[in-house]
Amino acid sequence: MKVSRYLVFLIALFIGLWYGNVNILLSTSGANIYTWTGVALTLMFLMVGLIFYFQVQLSKRKVALAVVLNSLMIFLFLLVHKDWVMPICGTAQGLLVGLILKDAYRRIGFNAIVSMSLLGYFLAWFTYFLPMDTSPTLIADWSFSPLIIMVLTWVILKVILIILLQKQDLDQQADRNPIGILAVDNQQKSITMQVFILLNVCLGISFFTWAMILLDYSQSWANTVILPATLMVAFVLARIVQNGLYRMDNAGWLFTGSLILMLSLGMFYTLDLSLLFIVSFGTFIVITTDIASRLMSAPLTEKHLGWMFMITALSMLIAGLYADNHIAYIRSIKMPENLLALSTIQAWSQELASVAAIMVILSGIVFLKRKQSESVL
Repeated sequence: MKVSRYLVFLIALFIGLWYGNVNILLSTSGANIYTWTGVALTLMFLMVGLIFYFQVQLSKRKVALAVVLNSLMIFLFLLVHKDWVMPICGTAQGLLVGLILKDAYRRIGFNAIVSMSLLGYFLAWFTYFLPMDTSPTLIADWSFSPLIIMVLTWVILKVILIILLQKQDLDQQADRNPIGILAVDNQQKSITMQVFILLNVCLGISFFTWAMILLDYSQSWANTVILPATLMVAFVLARIVQNGLYRMDNAGWLFTGSLILMLSLGMFYTLDLSLLFIVSFGTFIVITTDIASRLMSAPLTEKHLGWMFMITALSMLIAGLYADNHIAYIRSIKMPENLLALSTIQAWSQELASVAAIMVILSGIVFLKRKQSESVL
């Protein structure tokens, strides 16, 4: 079980390192950088979703093939750092990520995957502190620090391959509940809550991923730690839920948490209420998922998660197109270049607030239904 946790952590670190730095490397390649990044992320999450939906089983040969393909794509990108390589890399990454997450889901459960992914993203963020040397290198005139990042991602892939090949029970299904924390009995059937969880997880993935990509260098480091601080709060809450130290199935808190998420994205983040955003978003992005899972009678299946990743893939495509369109607009009104990333992620967070608004409606429906049933009793 511990090996599965390490693998999820490594794969999250790999994705965080790659997409947290790749746009720096593409900054001289032309326009539509974020559109190509969005296409790459779309193909990656689509591949993960298909692996979950069709329940593709893990094997040493499949993982070895995925690692080799990713290694080849990294070296291709080192030699030809062009935007058209990104979708190819995203597809190869999706194969590796999907195989690892699918196996980990059966072995350690949903919430353990969430907590280890948050930790991997958290550590990947610290590349912000690396000095970006602009002197040319021998490979495609890249700066030194981004080159180190790419080499690190290759090393992580090799570590993943070594660990997997040493697992004795790799080709066997784990003898445990495949649903993880989502297998919670309740007499009330709720498709509404299934949709709620899918939207909630997609919301978290989309925000944290694009906040990593659109890392803001225009402000002081104190303002930049908003993202990692939020990740750490979410990680701590995920560990608390995973260890059974928190348990709640109150529909009122679900509605309140959804409302706070909407306010966090639509107001707290854009108005620079940093501490309020860190605590509110980091807390309720985890708690609302847990509460919703306890209000379901029919737990999420692997096919449900497949749909979740495919919906996330669509959001990544929309985000990439939105980012480039927004940047083109704010450049047309002569906004300083160092504020482009900050403005874009704030604008995207406001768009995500509309997803949170749908979650408010869904949780409100469940709250009213429960109140109605209690009044009848």
